[in-house]
Amino acid sequence: SFIVRHNADGSLDTDFGNGGSVIVPGDGSRQLNDFAVLPNGNMVFTGSRFNSLGESGTTATFLLISNGQVGFESSVNDFDECPGQRILIQPDGKLVVVALGRYLDAGMIFAMRYNTFGFYDGGFGGQSQGFMQTGVLVDHGSEIFAEETNSGYVGDALLQPDGKLVISGGSVGNRPVLARINPNGTLDTGFGGVGISYGQVPLSGSFHPTGIAIQSDGKIILGGIDAEFGLYRSLLLRFDPDGTMDTSFGTNGVVQIAEPETNSRGIAAAIAIQPDGKIISGGTRNGKFAMARFNTNGSIDAEFGTNGFLITPVGNNPGFDTILSLAFQPDGKLLAAGSVRDSANLYDVGLVRYQAFRSNVSISGRVLTPNGSGLRNAAVTLTDPRGLARRVTTSSFGSYAFENVETGSSYTIAVSSKRYRFATRSLDINTNVVNVDFTGSE
Repeated sequence: SFIVRHNADGSLDTDFGNGGSVIVPGDGSRQLNDFAVLPNGNMVFTGSRFNSLGESGTTATFLLISNGQVGFESSVNDFDECPGQRILIQPDGKLVVVALGRYLDAGMIFAMRYNTFGFYDGGFGGQSQGFMQTGVLVDHGSEIFAEETNSGYVGDALLQPDGKLVISGGSVGNRPVLARINPNGTLDTGFGGVGISYGQVPLSGSFHPTGIAIQSDGKIILGGIDAEFGLYRSLLLRFDPDGTMDTSFGTNGVVQIAEPETNSRGIAAAIAIQPDGKIISGGTRNGKFAMARFNTNGSIDAEFGTNGFLITPVGNNPGFDTILSLAFQPDGKLLAAGSVRDSANLYDVGLVRYQAFRSNVSISGRVLTPNGSGLRNAAVTLTDPRGLARRVTTSSFGSYAFENVETGSSYTIAVSSKRYRFATRSLDINTNVVNVDFTGSE
């Protein structure tokens, strides 16, 4: 396994590890699935490794110090075939790992918590081992998230702002499932009545949970795939904060997207929510990176890409590329990471950045005479990259302003008057711009 760090422009950060990458120490038995960055800059990873008997898939969690050294590695637990899927940092600094595993011959999703030194935290889940098993909780005679045929699935997990843990999965009867867990590891009975909520979806085959995201109003978006005999549908479900399905979203809380190809991960493998509430789902279509954007009511946003869908070829061997993770940067740009196939038929990591949305900002300034006085009734023209122009005239004090200017593009501003000449200016607009002043010459 390896770890790579990039600069903001996409180039390798050569100050990290050996030329920008770190090969995880060990005998090659470790597989990394997720990571989180600690406040001090160190990173924690989770995944799987061999246990002392040489069995694969046991949960592994370790700390990578900033210089590439391993600080601690968790001891092998008593579960088989249970790779860590998601690692989250609680507000108190403790680490929660969500995994899919086997226990008492049943497949289930469970969570474990480590303290800051990497040892099990016995105060989590009410058990001395420091883990909670949602699989041993019984509801209507069936095990939560799992059944004895080992058919449980883990989709994703996240921490709410209040510190509660939300886990998505698939369970007996192929139903989508959400569980919400209090910060101490007990089920939150205010969610779905018992801490568990089942999605009501007309499924033709098996439900495979994928991404999960939480809106600013506390509503939860769950992604998944309905698969049967090579036929696929991508699904988005929305739940209210109490675990009931939000019937104002899509059709009775569900958006269904037909997939045009077989053996597809679908276009809902990862989910991100824009600041304006629009929902972006990512995955694969026609073997390429693919995204779709939806309005807050679940309808497709036709202004995104081509009729709401955006396809990006990434690898050198088209047909095998898929987005696995989406994340917004602080500046609003969207990062998509996933798996791509190269010309040697080997899998690589693909990383793409998008200008996902354009917010509206303003440009303002003054037009001045050579002696610095405001020039009245001068014409100011703003032209966008498509050649579309907007024109305003200056006020008595020479002031002008353009409102509702889309960000992410380069604009030209030109001023004309009967008496003075003005140089044209070009501006890259990413935020509000003020004091764009022009001084005339005779």
